[in-house]
Amino acid sequence: MKPQTRRILEVLLSKEWVSGNDLYDIAARYGARLDELKPLGYRWDKKWVKGSAVPFYRIHVPAVQLTLEDVA
Repeated sequence: MKPQTRRILEVLLSKEWVSGNDLYDIAARYGARLDELKPLGYRWDKKWVKGSAVPFYRIHVPAVQLTLEDVA
């Protein structure tokens, strides 16, 4: 797993909803980093907050949790 992808995952796991701005601060192409999590079983919700031009994301942890050795 790429370092930016790992940091994105850590932020998403640390909060219920995370602003796209927070993810952008980690990786300008955060959408691509989110796509890298799909094969690992992670899914997410995306919502738009009225008055904000940036979406918010919430991660769903896969039923079978992979270890760091599995993805490294």
